Amino acid sequence: MPMDSSMLLVDTVEQRNTLYYNKYKYRARLRLVGLNRTWYARNMTEFVEILEHLKKDAVNLWTKPYYAVHTNDLNEIDIYTIEKYIDWRNKYFTPVNKIDKKVLIRIEHNIASVFSNDLALLYTLESITGKDSVTYTEVDTCIPTGVKYFKNEPKHKYRAYLKTRYNIDEKFRENLIKFIDRYSNTNTVIVPSLGLKKWLKPDRHKWTQRHCSSHFFLDYNDESTNTLIGIMIGDMISRRFVLEKEPESI
Repeated sequence: MPMDSSMLLVDTVEQRNTLYYNKYKYRARLRLVGLNRTWYARNMTEFVEILEHLKKDAVNLWTKPYYAVHTNDLNEIDIYTIEKYIDWRNKYFTPVNKIDKKVLIRIEHNIASVFSNDLALLYTLESITGKDSVTYTEVDTCIPTGVKYFKNEPKHKYRAYLKTRYNIDEKFRENLIKFIDRYSNTNTVIVPSLGLKKWLKPDRHKWTQRHCSSHFFLDYNDESTNTLIGIMIGDMISRRFVLEKEPESI
């Protein structure tokens, strides 16, 4: 029996420039120990084989220093719950017929971010391990684009500010560096602010590297770059501006 849409609620509403992956309105986050072990398992048999292989390697003395860090969750994995997840995933994310694909899944450690335009479908994730393990977010793309004036003609036409966020994953910084470098010699050049440029320089000894500031911004000249930025780091953009020379009347 379909869920009554009036009964469906989200935990948060996220303001951003675009939909998730330029396509999805909703994101559910499922927390379950062992999710990071399911990526290469097409079924439960393969998942069990992966676990057995990991546990076997974990006891080998020459590999123990490495596996001590990367296998400390193996004994916490609930096989029966993982089986429910794999069944759900195979039905909606990796079905036999690609036309039946309903969601997009991205896994990081023990969290699966599941994207869809069908909130009722995302609610069925609660059948895997209970409602307390799932949270829901809805995208609000109505972030207004403001205008920022300068006394002199600005060097660029558009600007996007990042959000303040603590304990940033190192992957975010690495991906942002690659993203900026990728378009450095093209018409879609993206210029980081001086503060952001310094922050992106590798320095693992600085605790400030884990803290992103709302003072950081990206400048660019092509309005379509908004879409690129939205796809790559849309959840980290707080404000956007059109940059213009201050009118004489002001």
